[in-house]
Amino acid sequence: MPKVPWSEFVIDKPARHLVVGIVADDDTPNLLSRHITSLMNYLAKGLYAVTVSRDRGTAEIHCAFRQQADADLFAASVQAMASDNYPGWLSQRAFTLDDATAKRIKRTRDDFMRAKGTTPSRR
Repeated sequence: MPKVPWSEFVIDKPARHLVVGIVADDDTPNLLSRHITSLMNYLAKGLYAVTVSRDRGTAEIHCAFRQQADADLFAASVQAMASDNYPGWLSQRAFTLDDATAKRIKRTRDDFMRAKGTTPSRR
């Protein structure tokens, strides 16, 4: 399903599901965001949006989903836990986005790509 602009997607925030990656290495949020977005292209069945936020003083990658099943699947793939730090969402989970998690995201994305007959990138 297609990625939509964050500003349009969060207008209906109370009906959306949020999964937040708290970036361990503040130098890499944009690259990590691209890996996550690439994974979502294969994973999400419904609409989703991704943005990098620094509102809480550190880089975070916010992933919002229309369908709970998409949020559940992504949260399971990154081992996200329930959170109450982001009020206003239908559901919310968070995880630390460190090197091990980044590798897991890339590996999961590559597995989806291979299953679809696409060659994974070497990044």
